[in-house]
Amino acid sequence: MGRWGHRMFEADIDQDLMGDANHALEQKVKTKSTTVEQDQLDQFLENKINDQLRESVNNISDELFEDYRQKRDLFYGEYPTVVLGALMMGMGAKISPENITYLREAARNTHSSPGYQWPLGDIGFRDPGKAQFLAALDHYRNGEPRDFHGPSCFYCGRINKDLNPRSLMKCGRCKEAWYCDQECQRTNWKNHKLICRKDGEAPMSEGGFGILNV
Repeated sequence: MGRWGHRMFEADIDQDLMGDANHALEQKVKTKSTTVEQDQLDQFLENKINDQLRESVNNISDELFEDYRQKRDLFYGEYPTVVLGALMMGMGAKISPENITYLREAARNTHSSPGYQWPLGDIGFRDPGKAQFLAALDHYRNGEPRDFHGPSCFYCGRINKDLNPRSLMKCGRCKEAWYCDQECQRTNWKNHKLICRKDGEAPMSEGGFGILNV
């Protein structure tokens, strides 16, 4: 179990939970629809969007979320449902207002930390991933796939699409964090300084921060 980044889908456990969610979705779609072929489903799960297949997923969305909500994990809590929500948003699938509300509360109740933890305890969110997920919920529209792999602000979680025509900018020191502007960077500094480093240098613990770079 490990983590190589601070946002959604940047940890081994995220990938494992996404695989579980994909399998649950596949089984439910196959049970409810006799017209879906496996190759179509494989393409859809890789975010190769097909409107007809998306409709099949939309038809089982509420039932799938209900299954997840009823089996809260003893170890991961509500985080598997959060991962399901991110997966469905990445597909542009339907998520009901009730489930959007549930996902928002589930995310807020899920453990989060500014940086890395010991590998065996490194579960839940890093703070930038939590911000990324909550911003996705705030901006999500059914039928419009949400990008979880491009840059997102480490403080407020917004992506370039949310800022259009502006774009996110990188931290000038570590080049591994993005921000909307210096206000987001300044507000987030107390947490980001714990992980902000140049190659071969220790993280900064006191003082200022590097200017933003495009």
